[in-house]
Amino acid sequence: MMTRLVLAAFLVATLSACGSDTLEPGDDTTINGSVTSDDASAKAPVEGAVVTAAAVSGSGSLSALDGTATTDAEGSFSLTTEATLDPVVLSASATGFASRALLEAGAAVSSRVTAPPMTAETEAEADVFLAARARNSAVDVADAVYVVTADVAADIRSGSVATADVAAAVVAAVEAERETADDVDDGDPTPEARETRDEEYASFRVALAASGTASGRATALARFEADYDEAYAEAGLSARARARVAAARAKAIARFSRSFSSRTQVAVRRRARIAAAQATGLAVEAAFEAEGASSARIQALADARAELVSSLEAAATESAMTAAEAEYAATVHAEISAETGASAAQLNAAAQASASARTAFDAALTLATTGRAVATALGTFYAAVEAGAESAFGSSASLAVEAFTLVSVY
Repeated sequence: MMTRLVLAAFLVATLSACGSDTLEPGDDTTINGSVTSDDASAKAPVEGAVVTAAAVSGSGSLSALDGTATTDAEGSFSLTTEATLDPVVLSASATGFASRALLEAGAAVSSRVTAPPMTAETEAEADVFLAARARNSAVDVADAVYVVTADVAADIRSGSVATADVAAAVVAAVEAERETADDVDDGDPTPEARETRDEEYASFRVALAASGTASGRATALARFEADYDEAYAEAGLSARARARVAAARAKAIARFSRSFSSRTQVAVRRRARIAAAQATGLAVEAAFEAEGASSARIQALADARAELVSSLEAAATESAMTAAEAEYAATVHAEISAETGASAAQLNAAAQASASARTAFDAALTLATTGRAVATALGTFYAAVEAGAESAFGSSASLAVEAFTLVSVY
C-alpha cells in the first residue's frame, strides 16, 4: 500500500571556499528536513526512510545527485548533496510507501530554500512535471503546480485520469501562452516571465511549508495564482496582451482536458479561468481608464471582476462557470453603452459578428492537436471579433471595440 509522506524540508547551502549565500553548481548543499506519515490511520514520524535528490534535465530525465540520507526516529534527515541550476526532485522512500516534491530551477544554488511538504498533490506535480518535460523542455515547475490541483492529484492517484493526459494539458497551455505572447508583443517576453514565475513559486513553497491550515494553503495558492500572471506584467506585456495570454492558456487547458473526469475538468479549468478572469477584467479597466472614464465606473467594473472571480471560485460545474462569465460580459456591455453611448443595435451587431467568430473558433478548437494550434485559432477569433466590433461601433470607437473584444472570449 502506498502511503503519503509529508516532507518538511529546507536547503541549507554551505560553501567550502567562501561565505557567499549563493552557491556554484557542484558545491555542497545540505538538505535538512523531516518525513512524516500522512496516512489517515496513523500520523507519525517515519523512521528509516531513504531521502535522495535528483536533477531534472530539459528532456525530463533524472540525474541522481550525490548523497543519501536516512530519517531518524523523529523522521528527521540531513542530506548533503551537490548544488545544481536544474529543477530538483526530492524523494523519500521506505518499505510500502514513497513520495516526492519539486524544487524549481535554481533553488538548489541558494543558501536556504524551503521545500513544500510532501503530499499526494506534490507527488502528482512531480510526476506530471517529468512527463511534461519529456514532451517540451520549456515546461517549468510552476506550470505543473499551476495545473495540478488536489482534485487532479486525487484522480491521478485513483487512476481516473492518466498522468500523461494531464502532462499533455500542461504542455498545450505552455505552448499556447508562449505563442500568444510572441504574437501580441514585439519580441519574446516569455523567458523573463517564466524566470519571474519560478521566483514566485519559490515564495509559494515557503508560504505553503509555513502554513498548517487549509485556509493558509488557500491564501498561499491565491497569491501564487496572482503572481503567476503578474510575471508577464513585469516582463513588459500590456494589460491587453496579458488578457490574451491568460485566455490562450485557459482555452488550451479546456481543449486538452476533455478526457478528464467531470470533477477533474472543473478543477483544472477553474484555476485557468480565474486567472483569465483577473487578467481580462484588469485589461477592461485599463481600457476604460485610458479613455478617461470616471473612477466610479472603473470601480464598478472592478467590483464586477471581483464578483466574477468569487463566482468562479465557488462554481462546481462547467455551466456555473459559463453563466458567471456571461453575467460579467453583460455588465461590461452595459458599461460600454453608458460610457460611449453605443446603442443596443450596435451592441447587437457586434454580438452577431462575435457569435459567428465563436462558431468558427469552437470548430477550430475541437480540431486543435497542439497548444500552438489553439493560440492560432484564438488569434483568428480575436481578429474577427475586432473587425466586427469596428464595423458595429465605428473604427474610431476604440474603447467600445477594445472592451467588447476582450470579453468576447466569454
